[in-house]
Amino acid sequence: RHHPYHPHRRRPDESRRLFCFPTKKTHFIFLISVIIYLSISHLRSQNVHFLLADRTNLMAVQSDAPRTFLSTTGGAPVVPLPTVVIPHDVNFESYSPHHDPILLLSEPTSKPAQVHFLTGSTASISTQARFLIEGIERSQHLKLVHISFLEQDGSVKVLEVNGVDTKVPILWMVDVLGLGHDCHDIEALIRHAKDFDRKQKKRSSRLLLIDYSGSSEVVPCSRQMDDLVGKKYWRMAQRGITHGRYWNPERNWVEVGAVRPNPGTKLSGGNVLHSPFPVREIVVMEVDKFVEKQKILRGRDKLRPVDVTRGTDVILFWRKGDSSHYGSLRREVASVVTSLQSAEVGDRKLRTLVRFFGELDTLEQNVVYAKYVEEMMGTKAIVVAQRDEWEDHYRLMESLATGALVFTDVVVGVPEGLIHQKNIIVYDSAESLRQLLLYYLHPQNDRERISIAKKGWELVMGHHRCWHRVEELVFGTALTTVDEVYDTTTPPRRERSKTSKPITRDPMELAEVSIAEAESPVSTEPSEE
Repeated sequence: RHHPYHPHRRRPDESRRLFCFPTKKTHFIFLISVIIYLSISHLRSQNVHFLLADRTNLMAVQSDAPRTFLSTTGGAPVVPLPTVVIPHDVNFESYSPHHDPILLLSEPTSKPAQVHFLTGSTASISTQARFLIEGIERSQHLKLVHISFLEQDGSVKVLEVNGVDTKVPILWMVDVLGLGHDCHDIEALIRHAKDFDRKQKKRSSRLLLIDYSGSSEVVPCSRQMDDLVGKKYWRMAQRGITHGRYWNPERNWVEVGAVRPNPGTKLSGGNVLHSPFPVREIVVMEVDKFVEKQKILRGRDKLRPVDVTRGTDVILFWRKGDSSHYGSLRREVASVVTSLQSAEVGDRKLRTLVRFFGELDTLEQNVVYAKYVEEMMGTKAIVVAQRDEWEDHYRLMESLATGALVFTDVVVGVPEGLIHQKNIIVYDSAESLRQLLLYYLHPQNDRERISIAKKGWELVMGHHRCWHRVEELVFGTALTTVDEVYDTTTPPRRERSKTSKPITRDPMELAEVSIAEAESPVSTEPSEE
């Protein structure tokens, strides 16, 4: 425009214009630039969304703030998935039976290892004694030969179960909780068993003490055990291995604590072994009965627990308004589940349930009512919570065995194989529990929920039965029917010797668990919970 021959050249006295209109060519270039910029921005946002959709089964979120995840089936954002902090304790690995079993796999011959089981009075056989005895009898690599009972009057009764091979060593397996953690009683019963086996010219070489209480304190009987069998030949197994867990009223949540350092050879001939609760076989039997009924009703030849139709969305087995000691976490979790009643997810409303099955004052042990299993089988998601000051309880494995998606609070001593968002869901706060429930119960995420539940069911049925737990402690690994979950995998109990002469009643008759009809009040929890 400043060229002397330009038709629109500005005259010297002409005032400067503030704006000038672009030509058609510059206008076109500007529009093309805007379109390209908007397209690039859109593609970038789509790439981020695709990345998040592909990672909905992971919790690799860098920031502390929750992010919104898209459903894997597409569509609008469902709910934000929170970041769950799961601590890894370096001491936990030292408790694994894989590294330090009581018997090496090279030690047993082609014949099964022989077990002499020692427990408390026949009048009150503990729950753990029952599933340990059943685990021994169902294992293809163990043979139950004797059971010794220490009665309340101090007398000892011995049940001869099977004939003994004098060429195969005997493992003494002691139920510490059943003997009340009393070192004097434990020592007395072991001495009696040792004398009994010596009179019958039986070889004895190993001693295993198993404590299924929630306490991580080691029973102070090491000196007595060293005198009885020698420090090298005895070992300790515990359910509770964590300390420092407590309810923090300022956070309104539990502090998970840490794994106690393993005393190892300072205590016995090797590391203390971790032994969490397995799934009780009576629950598996009730699940099988429920599935068989559904197969008949639906006219199907094959049906797995994960394929059962479920009408309830969330259930928590707990008493509303309960004020019992060590129950603050469960009360907080119950309030979260209750608050989700009728919450909208997609085109429907949630149906939640918080209830307790059993008597309020006396909790019977070893009783599982059919209605309790039916409630679990009819629920999509089961929420479990530990006690405020210890970890692990029966509900965890029993819930997984029903094929439902299980939500649990953070467990430092987690049972082997349980992985967050692979076969179980872990929450670390009330808000994270709420968001995780809303996400996995959204209709668009049904496929993902069922997939995780199926893997949890497979893990429990293939690796956490009663015989798996006993074999892990003895041999360092499960040996009987591992990873065979689609067929009938419950091995039969070993046939007992016809010549055996029990001195007392058969403990498995005492251990038979009562199954009530569906209209009866539902399950009871063991007091160890």
